[in-house]
Amino acid sequence: MHDGLVDQVRWLVDEQAPQDPDVAASHLHVLIAAHGRADVAAALAVVAPVEIAGLAREGR
Repeated sequence: MHDGLVDQVRWLVDEQAPQDPDVAASHLHVLIAAHGRADVAAALAVVAPVEIAGLAREGR
Protein backbone atom coordinates (compact mmCIF):
# COMPACT_ATOMS: atom_id res chain seq x y z
CA MET A 1 0.00 0.00 0.00
CA HIS A 2 1.24 3.50 -0.74
CA ASP A 3 0.31 7.03 0.26
CA GLY A 4 -1.27 7.78 -3.12
CA LEU A 5 -3.75 4.96 -2.60
CA VAL A 6 -4.59 6.21 0.88
CA ASP A 7 -5.17 9.70 -0.55
CA GLN A 8 -7.47 8.31 -3.25
CA VAL A 9 -9.46 6.30 -0.72
CA ARG A 10 -9.66 9.32 1.61
CA TRP A 11 -11.06 11.39 -1.28
CA LEU A 12 -13.61 8.67 -1.99
CA VAL A 13 -14.75 8.45 1.62
CA ASP A 14 -14.69 12.16 2.46
CA GLU A 15 -15.67 13.84 -0.80
CA GLN A 16 -17.14 11.52 -3.39
CA ALA A 17 -19.24 9.05 -1.39
CA PRO A 18 -21.40 11.71 0.30
CA GLN A 19 -22.07 13.40 -3.04
CA ASP A 20 -22.50 10.41 -5.34
CA PRO A 21 -22.26 6.95 -3.78
CA ASP A 22 -22.66 5.18 -7.13
CA VAL A 23 -19.67 6.97 -8.64
CA ALA A 24 -17.68 6.29 -5.47
CA ALA A 25 -18.54 2.59 -5.66
CA SER A 26 -17.45 2.45 -9.30
CA HIS A 27 -14.18 4.17 -8.45
CA LEU A 28 -13.66 1.76 -5.57
CA HIS A 29 -13.96 -1.16 -8.00
CA VAL A 30 -11.33 0.46 -10.23
CA LEU A 31 -8.98 0.85 -7.26
CA ILE A 32 -9.50 -2.80 -6.29
CA ALA A 33 -8.74 -3.89 -9.86
CA ALA A 34 -5.59 -1.76 -9.94
CA HIS A 35 -4.23 -2.36 -6.43
CA GLY A 36 -5.91 -5.51 -5.13
CA ARG A 37 -8.40 -6.03 -2.34
CA ALA A 38 -5.86 -6.30 0.45
CA ASP A 39 -4.23 -2.94 -0.28
CA VAL A 40 -7.55 -1.15 -0.73
CA ALA A 41 -8.85 -2.72 2.49
CA ALA A 42 -5.72 -1.57 4.30
CA ALA A 43 -6.18 1.95 2.94
CA LEU A 44 -9.81 1.92 4.07
CA ALA A 45 -8.69 0.83 7.52
CA VAL A 46 -6.36 3.84 7.68
CA VAL A 47 -8.98 6.29 6.41
CA ALA A 48 -12.15 5.06 8.11
CA PRO A 49 -11.33 2.70 11.00
CA VAL A 50 -14.39 3.64 13.07
CA GLU A 51 -16.77 3.06 10.17
CA ILE A 52 -15.18 -0.31 9.39
CA ALA A 53 -15.42 -1.38 13.02
CA GLY A 54 -19.10 -0.47 13.00
CA LEU A 55 -19.71 -2.54 9.87
CA ALA A 56 -17.89 -5.48 11.43
CA ARG A 57 -20.05 -5.29 14.55
CA GLU A 58 -23.18 -5.19 12.38
CA GLY A 59 -21.99 -8.27 10.50
CA ARG A 60 -21.79 -6.68 7.05
